[in-house]
Amino acid sequence: MSFRGFRDNPPQRGRGGPTRPQGRGGAKTTIYLYAVDVRPSASGRTLAQIVRLVLEAPELFSVAANLATDFKSTIISREKLPLTNNAIIVPVLYRSELEDKPAEDATQYKARILYTNTLRVSQLIEYLTSTDFNQYNEKLPMIQALNILLKHYPMTSSDLVSRGGTRANRTFPLSNKAPLSDKAHLVGGLTAIRGLFSSVRLAAGRVLVNVNVSHGAFYNSGRLVDLIDTFQKANGKSLTALNEFLHGIRGRTLHLRERRNRGGELIIKPKTIHSLARRGDGTDLPLNRKPGLQSFGAGSKGIKFWLESRQAPASGPSLGPRKKRRQQSGPAASPAGPARLICVYDYFLESEPDLPVINIGTRASPTYHLAQDFEILPGQIHNGKLSPAQTQDMIKFAVRLPLQNAFSIVNQGADTVGLNPERNILLTRFGISTSRRLITVEERILDQPNVMYRGNASVKKFSGSWNITSTKFNVPGQRLQKCSYLLFSDKKVQDTFRDVKSLQPVVQKLQAALIGTGVPVDVPLPGKIVRVDKDDTADLDNTLRGAANSLDLLYIILPDKDSRWYSVMKRLCDVQYGLQTICSVAPKLVAKKGQTMDQYGKSLDQYMRNLAMKFNLKLGWTNHVRDNLRLSIINEDKTMIVSLDVTHPTGSSQISSATAPSVAAMVASIDKALGQWPATIQVQSRGKHASFPENIIVFRDGILEGQYTKCLTEELPLMRKVCREIYPKEMHEKNLPKFTIILVSKRRHTRFYPTEVQTADKNGNTPPCTIVDRSITDPHCFSFFLQPHSATHGTARSVFYFVILDEVFSQRYTGKFPPKYRNVAEIVQDLTLNLSYLVGRATKGVRVCCAARYADLVCNQARCYLSRFYEPPSETSSVASGASTAQATNRDVLVYEKIRNTMFYI
Repeated sequence: MSFRGFRDNPPQRGRGGPTRPQGRGGAKTTIYLYAVDVRPSASGRTLAQIVRLVLEAPELFSVAANLATDFKSTIISREKLPLTNNAIIVPVLYRSELEDKPAEDATQYKARILYTNTLRVSQLIEYLTSTDFNQYNEKLPMIQALNILLKHYPMTSSDLVSRGGTRANRTFPLSNKAPLSDKAHLVGGLTAIRGLFSSVRLAAGRVLVNVNVSHGAFYNSGRLVDLIDTFQKANGKSLTALNEFLHGIRGRTLHLRERRNRGGELIIKPKTIHSLARRGDGTDLPLNRKPGLQSFGAGSKGIKFWLESRQAPASGPSLGPRKKRRQQSGPAASPAGPARLICVYDYFLESEPDLPVINIGTRASPTYHLAQDFEILPGQIHNGKLSPAQTQDMIKFAVRLPLQNAFSIVNQGADTVGLNPERNILLTRFGISTSRRLITVEERILDQPNVMYRGNASVKKFSGSWNITSTKFNVPGQRLQKCSYLLFSDKKVQDTFRDVKSLQPVVQKLQAALIGTGVPVDVPLPGKIVRVDKDDTADLDNTLRGAANSLDLLYIILPDKDSRWYSVMKRLCDVQYGLQTICSVAPKLVAKKGQTMDQYGKSLDQYMRNLAMKFNLKLGWTNHVRDNLRLSIINEDKTMIVSLDVTHPTGSSQISSATAPSVAAMVASIDKALGQWPATIQVQSRGKHASFPENIIVFRDGILEGQYTKCLTEELPLMRKVCREIYPKEMHEKNLPKFTIILVSKRRHTRFYPTEVQTADKNGNTPPCTIVDRSITDPHCFSFFLQPHSATHGTARSVFYFVILDEVFSQRYTGKFPPKYRNVAEIVQDLTLNLSYLVGRATKGVRVCCAARYADLVCNQARCYLSRFYEPPSETSSVASGASTAQATNRDVLVYEKIRNTMFYI
């Protein structure tokens, strides 16, 4: 992206890169920002339509061609709007998108447009081309404005679906518009569609647009009964699962006469599925008019609702004033007759009474409708969790060679994300020109870290990985004396092992692997099998309680990848009983189809050696270390590395959106070996440090780009306060500890593609240990992209690190730098790379440094403890009937004291 009239970019060298807007532009461009406030308040699609009507209003007619909006709260303009006292009031009589005129009872809105800011491109250019570090306070507003400008195009296109906020955006074609190569069938009523992500980035001397391939799962459009049938064939007859799947889907009813506008286009007034019929519906209705339901998810014969008295059959969808419409708890039209309770079945005279009835109203004031009379609208993304089968299909569809993704970006990116000025005419009106080409950036390949095992034995590395066939762990744990194993048996899943005896060869293989890797272990105590039932966990509870009283560690074999039993087991063992556990999935322990016994033996041995790494970490010891010479500041044992992460509720769950909490997690190193990282999901304890660290390096994950300064203004003062309370006075007088805070962004969409075959790895990716810290990064900030690993499939993903505060390295290295280093940046980058090779349960470099990776694992574990808040309950639970609004507390994530200072999350 560029502004006409701006000088050429400096030449770029190297290979790879994200996207390439041209380096010429117009410094005289000015962008005016306005806030939109709508009264009465509205949200979602209603608000978007109101803003759309505001842009069409006579008050803005003279400037409408030069306006863009996010259809929520902001309008940007190429010229000043005709305001009085910096504001203008635009009256809006609401009508749906394709209606020619408002309905008789249409709601009257008032939109107040208020001037908020003026953004001058000349100041942006001066900032990006300046060699000094002048402050530019409008960086985030400018990025927001440019993203709005790009996003306006897909949001106004009838062939595209746009998702995301003002700092990033994902755009997909409608299913019927997408090429066959860009969509794939997913079982259970979903279709995977390939789209594109876009986000404006500021770089050295220019503005870039980060474009990357993105994927989404969309609901199949068409008849709702077909969608329900497809879903239940893949997922069973669980009404709870169906209720969660259907929540939030938009569609149209089919029983009313179609209406078209003057252009012949069908006028659709979408209805949103709130839920299946549930007991407790109608909280706003009088007691004698509340719906009567036989059961959760009842069919039309099992539901009764109050029908108001009518003089004659209704001829259309209107039910009069809005207040009266909210009192209706049944379908939208009604036959004549006296006031009475009437069956939905009798009302519609339908022939499929067992099909669940849907609620297209609200919980407080439901409106029931037959699934047979409802059609799903196209272009609706599924935000819920995919099933294991869907996940597998999505991975097959999404994982492609780097060259294929680069081809999609170059050939489809400009048209899809609004970078083609022939389609997005606002670009020209705002003085912006673009290019379809990828930029080239300068990269460096860092030396791969040297990892060592017991006796300082080095291992042979290849493509960022190594094996431990003939090595022993660096520091073995204490002897494991009291351990056993437990086999889960679920009546809904075919048993992989028929009994405990058939599992004995696997247990013997595990014991051999533990001894072979240097973990001292006694013969495991006899194991047992436990029959698990989702409606009765008493047997499992008693078994785990007994194991916690007699064992140090329990090896558990789960029936399949179903996360339910893993979550239940982890909550019981970690939080309630304090029992260390390590898990396997039963199908992974048997021979795969087509494997010979020799092949099976070798693969099982490798699997068990990998499992042994978890055993050693759980016992409190270190698997491997890095070359001491590479991390001199760590070797002094005066530096602690900390990582913070936060997990938030995700997906479309009705339960999680109401009660699920955001959970913070923290891990910290305990010594210079960097092998053990105790964690907390509440308050970080002092751990096992013999003395207070002089330096604290913090890797902060889970924070949005627009909230970076929050770390300095809110979190850093709290860290300093804690240190003042516990550090001795003499360290305070020396201004200790010093902090370095590095922000971690794992979900960046920047990808790098080799420009020459000879520089690529075997999968066509950039090689391991690739780093990029110029051309696409802000020259005024300390940041870099790092790819430590080799991607076995698909396109390698780098991690973005942003050093927002550095007191440790900049004050330590003020003169001569250690050998091989030219500046502080290289020291920080090499430390981060080394940490990426210290994940104790891996024999390869991983994508993100071990500190951030461990904090992420702790967050995942916390979600297991709180699974009942994140996931929908069964239809027999009180929540399904609307009786529970329990909130999570710290006690729900407080790990049992016995294992609290261990790596319980591995």
